[in-house]
Amino acid sequence: MIQNIAIKLAASDMCWNNDIYYPVAFMDMKLKLDLNIGNGYMDGDAANDNASYKINIQQGWPDTMIIVPTDLKLNDGRALITFDTEKGNQIPVKVNLKSEDTDMIRLFTDLQTLVNLTKSFPLTMDIQKDSGIG
Repeated sequence: MIQNIAIKLAASDMCWNNDIYYPVAFMDMKLKLDLNIGNGYMDGDAANDNASYKINIQQGWPDTMIIVPTDLKLNDGRALITFDTEKGNQIPVKVNLKSEDTDMIRLFTDLQTLVNLTKSFPLTMDIQKDSGIG
């Protein structure tokens, strides 16, 4: 299965180690969202060109975390999620990413981010995973 993943490299995306510069690649996955607002959560569908997943966004856990299906082929570690909203703005969320044998995407976030998402409805979700971070 071909994934909807792009590798981005730029001169500013370099790590320095012992006088040698190493590129830091960012895996980027964009998902289209079709969400509903529930009582203290959002749920619905997240899809790319190859697959569709159920998604649940809620307040929870001390750490902001996203749990994704293993078939998305994203390694565990830090990631940046950027929501593009119906109002034309973006809502960024830094998360710990965990890949599990599951059939849905679960995002646990802080209350303020959840409130912001309900006030400015998200249309897409872009997950940028720094492959240089374990």
